[in-house]
Amino acid sequence: MFVMIFCVAFDLGFTVYKYVKKRFDEIYSAESVLPKRIIHGVVYLIFLVLAYEAIRVRVEGELFAGLLFLVYIAFSAVAFFIVVDIVVSLRKLRRKRIA
Repeated sequence: MFVMIFCVAFDLGFTVYKYVKKRFDEIYSAESVLPKRIIHGVVYLIFLVLAYEAIRVRVEGELFAGLLFLVYIAFSAVAFFIVVDIVVSLRKLRRKRIA
C-alpha cells in the first residue's frame, strides 16, 4: 500500500512540476531564465512548507493523521523536483559564468 501511495505521489509531483516549468518557460524569456527559475524554486519551496503547516494546524486528531501523511508525501514529491530543478539551474548558471 505504501509503495502505491509513493508512486502516485511521485507521478503527481512530476506532473505538477512539468506544468509549473512549462508555464514558467512560457512567461519568461530564455536569456534570463536561470536566475529567475532559482528564485521561483525557493519561493515554491517556502509556499509548500507554509501550506503543509497550515494543513497541520487545521487538522487534528488521530483520524486525520493519515490525511496529513498523504499531504506530506504529495508535497515532498513536488518539492523533490523543484529542488532538482534548482540544483540543475545553479550548475548551468555556474558553467555559464565560468565560460
